[in-house]
Amino acid sequence: MITYAEVPDDRITSDYLGERYNIAEAKARVGIHDRFIQFTKHNAIDAPALFDEVWEFYRNVGVTSWQSRGRLSLYGASLYYNPAHDPSMWHLGSFGTPRFSNLPESEYYNAPVQVEKYGGGKADYIDPYAFRKQHPFIAERLPNLRAFFESFNFPVTRVTARTLNGLFNIGGGYHIDSKDTFSIRLNFCLSTNGKFGLSYQNGPVVMFEPGDAHMVCTARHHSAYASERCNFQRTNLIVDVIPWYDYDPILDGWKPNQYFGKIHPYDMVEQGIVTFG
Repeated sequence: MITYAEVPDDRITSDYLGERYNIAEAKARVGIHDRFIQFTKHNAIDAPALFDEVWEFYRNVGVTSWQSRGRLSLYGASLYYNPAHDPSMWHLGSFGTPRFSNLPESEYYNAPVQVEKYGGGKADYIDPYAFRKQHPFIAERLPNLRAFFESFNFPVTRVTARTLNGLFNIGGGYHIDSKDTFSIRLNFCLSTNGKFGLSYQNGPVVMFEPGDAHMVCTARHHSAYASERCNFQRTNLIVDVIPWYDYDPILDGWKPNQYFGKIHPYDMVEQGIVTFG
C-alpha cells in the first residue's frame, strides 16, 4: 500500500501510484478503448431528494463560481475535500482553481492535464485522489447525500455539485479530464428542463433527464450543453470513481484491487461491476 504521506509534494497522487504500480503495463493488458461511451442509466437515483440536499448544502456551507474563470454561468461546490486544505477551502478546493484564471482560451481547457507545463502537486486542484474526504456537513446534516455516496462499492473522490445558469450561453468549452484508468466520471442529473446535456466534440450530444447517470468519456473532448438560453438552473452531481485501487481511510493509502489490469474501467461500469444507489 502507498499512503498519501509517501507521495512527493510535487507529484499528482494518481500519477505517482501509476508509476509505482506500473499502470502502463496494466493498461496494455486491457487495451485502449478509443470509442465514444454511450452508457446512460435512467432512474438511477432519487433526484428530488438529492437536489434538495445539494441546495441545503449551498445555503448553509456556500457556493462559488468556477474558480478558473469566475463566470456566473456555472456555480456550485466541492462536496469532498482534501484534508490538507484549510477548512475554509473544503467546499471550494476542487471547483476550479484561480491558478488558471489568466490563461487564454487556447490554453485553458487543456491545462489540467498538462502538469509538466502548468505545474501542480498532490494538494492541488488537478490531483483527483486528494479530494478523498466527505464534507462533514453532509455526514451531519444531509442523510440522503451521505447514503448515496456510501452506496458506491468503489472509492469515490473529487465530488462536486454543479449548477448551470440557463440565462447565459452554455457550451463550447471542450476539454478532457482525468485518465480513465485513474478515475471514472459519473454525471448524475438532479434537475433539468429538457434543454441541457453533454456535447462531445465532433460527436453526439447526450441529453439528460432527472435521475439519469451518465458515464463521461473523459478521454474525448466534451462540454456542457444547452440547446438554447432559458430561465432554468440545471444541477448535476459529478462523482469520480476510482476503479483500479482500494482505498484504506485509516491508513490513508491505496493499493491495486482485483480488477487492476484485468477489466477496463468503462467495461466495469457497463458490466455492472461498479454499483451505487
